[in-house]
Parts: sequence; structure tokens; C-alpha cells
Amino acid sequence: MNEERLQRISGTYQKRARVPFSRDSHVVLLLLSDGAWIPGVRIDSASFPLSIPATLNAVSTAWALDRTDVVVLWSNRSLTRAELLYAEDAFPGHSPRRHADHVLIYGKTPVPEPRTELIPTIRHSGGASRDLIPVVRTVAKRAHVPSSRFPVGCIIPVGNGLAVPGVNVEHPEWPWILCAERNALGTLVSYGLSEPDTLILSCLRDDEGTPCGACRQLIMELAPGASVWMDRGNRPPDCMEAVSMLPYFFTGRALTPD
Repeated sequence: MNEERLQRISGTYQKRARVPFSRDSHVVLLLLSDGAWIPGVRIDSASFPLSIPATLNAVSTAWALDRTDVVVLWSNRSLTRAELLYAEDAFPGHSPRRHADHVLIYGKTPVPEPRTELIPTIRHSGGASRDLIPVVRTVAKRAHVPSSRFPVGCIIPVGNGLAVPGVNVEHPEWPWILCAERNALGTLVSYGLSEPDTLILSCLRDDEGTPCGACRQLIMELAPGASVWMDRGNRPPDCMEAVSMLPYFFTGRALTPD
């Protein structure tokens, strides 16, 4: 395994971690069977329990991009016990073995050389946000929801007919579950993309579905000026401004010095 190259690669992502409270610039790289890698960085939330760990960020991106052919999970620091336990069940049917305190190897596939960053976007035909509802409905079918059977999808248009996808990704330990909205936002941060102005959601099985409180908090922290389009079962899609969804969100301004 080319540890030196992975260490160099991680340097780029360390700068993208959003860690004003923890100061833990944690980076996880998932090395795939073809040598592409998926990054995940830590994202602190002003509401501390809603912070997105780097491991969870990378794994949820892999599910959203439909690339669970993970061979190596590499971390730029020792993995905590909680992170190790999460990784053991991150990809059902593929139990990892510990290669080092910061490296897990999945399966028996030969470890490839790191080749290139996996492109984090899907293509669409363009048009207004409402016109992208069929795209996000297709993305929702990638959701990993063995417990709830409740798939949700999200896309964030980033221009040029491209969008970052997100899906809800469940885990046997429920506190480690990540919703589609936070999945897409986490991918956006890991890849260093601009703050979004639009999120498009699809809740396939609930005519009354809206973003949960945790997602509303993170949307306000990471995309406060965004419009949020919601496709909900058989109802016509509608749109709300992020600020109207959680007008008194917790800013955390008093938690750190200016």
C-alpha cells in the first residue's frame, strides 16, 4: 500500500475540514477497486452532536455515488473505537480487517495504487429545479435503508449539467445514520465545492415528508441562502427558503472567539 501517496493526498483535504470547534482536521480516504478514491472530511456543527465525522462523510458519499467497492479505508490519524465499530458495518457483507491503527482493508481484492479522485457528480439534462425532480427520484433509489425502508434522495446542482447526489445511509447503530441532505452537503465540503443555492429533495414514500431538525440545522450552517425543493410522494413539488425552515437556528457564535 502506497501510504506516502495517501498521506500527500490527504493534505489537500485537511484544509477543507470545517472544524472551528474540535480543531480535528480528520480526513478519511476510501480507496476503490479501480484505484479511485473518495474523500471524507470532518464537519463540525454548532450543535455538537450533529457534527459529521470524516468516516461517516466518506462512507455516505460512497453509497450516494453507488461505489461501495471499497478496498481500503485510510485515515490521517488513528481511528477511534467508535469509528472502527462504524466501519465494520458500513458495507454489509464486507467486514474489514485492521491493517494498522489508521487503516482497514476490506475483502481480499489486491490493493490498487491510488489513481485519481472519484468524480462526485452525476449528469442531468439541465432545466429549472422543478425539472430535476425525476433525477433526484432516481438518486433516492440508491439509499441504503435496511431498517426503515424509507428512501430519500437529494441533489445539489453545481452547474454545467452536474449535480452532487446524497441519499440516506442507515447503520445498525442509529446515531450513525446520515440523511440525504447532510450526505450531499458533506460531499460538497469534502470536494471543496461552492456553497449551494439550491437543494432538491425527494421523499418517495411520504406525502408529508420534510427535512428533519438535524438536516435543517446543517442546511442553515452550510447553505443558509439556499432554496429547498421538496418532492413528496404524490404531492406536487414545492419550495421553501432555508431560513424559513429553521428561523432561530443555533449559530454557535458564542462558542469560539471572534
